[in-house]
Parts: sequence; C-alpha cells; structure tokens
Amino acid sequence: MQNPQMDTPPFNTTQTSSASNSPGSFNQANVAKDNEKPRLTDEQKKTNHINSEQNRRNFLRQQFDRLSEMVPGTKGKARSEAVVLEKLVDFGHSQIEQGQRMIEEIERRGGYVDPEIRAKFFVPGRHRYHTGNAGADGL
Repeated sequence: MQNPQMDTPPFNTTQTSSASNSPGSFNQANVAKDNEKPRLTDEQKKTNHINSEQNRRNFLRQQFDRLSEMVPGTKGKARSEAVVLEKLVDFGHSQIEQGQRMIEEIERRGGYVDPEIRAKFFVPGRHRYHTGNAGADGL
C-alpha cells in the first residue's frame, strides 16, 4: 500500500517564469495588498500613543518599586524615584568602600588579592580607591 502523503509533494513545485515571487523582490500584488490596509485615524494614533506612554510609565514604576525593595532604607516607605536613586547611589558607594576595606585587610594580613578583583575597586587618576565621595579636587 502506498503512503497517501507520498503522492502529494510537501510544497508547490510549479515554477513561475518571473523572479518577482522570490523573497525580497518587488511584487506589484504585494504593493496593492499593502495599499488596501486601513489607515489609523488620528484619534486611534493618539489612543495608541497614550496607551504606549502609560505602559512605559507603569514599567518604570514597577522597576522603581523593585529597587525600593532591594535598597536599604527605602523598603516599604513612601518614596520618589529621586529618593530611590539617591539611596541606590549611597548603597553602591558603601559597597565599594566595604570592598576596599576588605582588600586592605587581606593585604594587611599578608594575603593576595587578584588584580581583577582589585581593579573593580580602583579608579585610575582619582584616589587610591574609588570612594564615590568628591574630594578637594572635585573628583
């Protein structure tokens, strides 16, 4: 018994004499179809824009809520985005300073700190280590 699927080719084998049906080629039929698509009215465009902007704001608000849950001093408090960013910067600076102190303690005890680890806390041209605090030189 023959497989019925074998009698039917899996794709159209008829050849066209024009190369206009190949992908990426200019095809008058496709242009005509594109022209038939209904255009959005000004009111629909405005509504779409408003919805997109609301989605963007909601996403940003959710991300700041997530940050406020992770940054010390902001969890569960009424806050603004500026306060969360300020606390985040302070927290980052404290983490850098803690890392610097750990590196110094390891070296004081005669230990070795890999240069790649050290480089994460060192900022050339400023102080020995980056503290995030502006010094007298304004850096």
